[in-house]
Amino acid sequence: MAAARSVTSGLDLRSILDQILAEAARISGAPHVKVLLLDRAAGVLRVGALQGSAMPPDFSLPVGVGSSGLVAKTGQPVFMADAQNDPRSIFAGGDRELGIVTYLGLPIKRGDEVLGVLTFNTTVPGNTASRRWPTSPRSPIRPPSPSRRRSFSSSCNSPTAGLQKAQAELIRAESCGRWAR
Repeated sequence: MAAARSVTSGLDLRSILDQILAEAARISGAPHVKVLLLDRAAGVLRVGALQGSAMPPDFSLPVGVGSSGLVAKTGQPVFMADAQNDPRSIFAGGDRELGIVTYLGLPIKRGDEVLGVLTFNTTVPGNTASRRWPTSPRSPIRPPSPSRRRSFSSSCNSPTAGLQKAQAELIRAESCGRWAR
């Protein structure tokens, strides 16, 4: 951990978010990954970093609206096996155009406080049991496949270690007042 702190201590928020994004994409194999940051004063989520998404970098989403807004509001993960037809999705048309099938939104938290949302979209329909979805260290999620209802936290500790370290660094940077606004 000391080595991770040493390496990332000189990084700005953009670099930290890019690290989180790269690690999340690597672990999950998902072609579309986003980090949305909560702007509590404005009551919206703003794009912090994204990969493979057609979402404009200046996009904002009100807390409580859509799947990511729901994650930000409740602090709980949201999974949609069919994002193109799920009533919680406000991007169904765009999802169809991009071939997006699934959505997984995980809260980024410090204690009980939601700081943002980490989202994953896949373009592969059907059974996702073999996909290695990451888990949030504070909000273990159930695997997306109904046939596998056990926590991923014990089976994926090793692959998610980098993501957990990156999330911890994001929280540390926020606590030190290093957010670039």
